[in-house]
Amino acid sequence: MAGLNPNDLKDMTQLIHNLLETGLTLFIIEHIMAVIMNLSHRVIVLDHGEMICGGAPEEVACDPKVIKAYPGEEYALAKSK
Repeated sequence: MAGLNPNDLKDMTQLIHNLLETGLTLFIIEHIMAVIMNLSHRVIVLDHGEMICGGAPEEVACDPKVIKAYPGEEYALAKSK
């Protein structure tokens, strides 16, 4: 969804949400963490092609390996202050 303007991002997220409500299983590759965390029941995180974490979005978001690989440790420290 990179490159979408905020309105298109909202529309695309709603479309995917509607599809999920029908019972479909979707495999989504996405880099916008807020989109993934709001749509997913299970998240798998890769770093350089290696799985570093998998589980519920709230578990994955707090995993130290994920924080280090993606938003970075500095980001996590700033948010905790």
